[in-house]
Amino acid sequence: MRPVLFSVVACLMAGLAGCAEARPENEEMVFVTEDDPAVVAAMAQAQETLPIFWRLHEAPPPGYSEFAVKVGLPTVSRDGEEHIWVFDVVREADGGRGTLANPPDDLGDLQYGSVVTFEDEQVSDWQYEKGGKLYGHFTTRALMDQWNEVQRAEGRERLSPEPLEAGVQ
Repeated sequence: MRPVLFSVVACLMAGLAGCAEARPENEEMVFVTEDDPAVVAAMAQAQETLPIFWRLHEAPPPGYSEFAVKVGLPTVSRDGEEHIWVFDVVREADGGRGTLANPPDDLGDLQYGSVVTFEDEQVSDWQYEKGGKLYGHFTTRALMDQWNEVQRAEGRERLSPEPLEAGVQ
């Protein structure tokens, strides 16, 4: 099985403005296999609902902010993918481009703030903020049981009760 690497992005949970070039002390990398059932299901939900994200991103209603996607990029030293958050997202034909929201672990010369392009098929998660809560975060929710207690508490505080906002389709 190919490894899949997810960063537990403490800076994202604190808000995109809180991201920094250095990996925060309480940020951990979580390794799963590409067939992890919880992660596979979470990525499928994110893909199924990606049109909702793009529609809201394109014309955000008042009070919506912090639009970002998590993108799977090929790792350099492992035969796998690293799923990393991308912010300042701009929609393009069949995907988009944006800026890495945290320092990657195994993406070669890419670093915090590097601009990347991606196809919709590479999107494994998405988020937006409304009313102080983060919506989306399907993979985040699937991986929370692997986090330390501080991260779980931060996640419960920042995440909306459900990944999809009631009434938004």
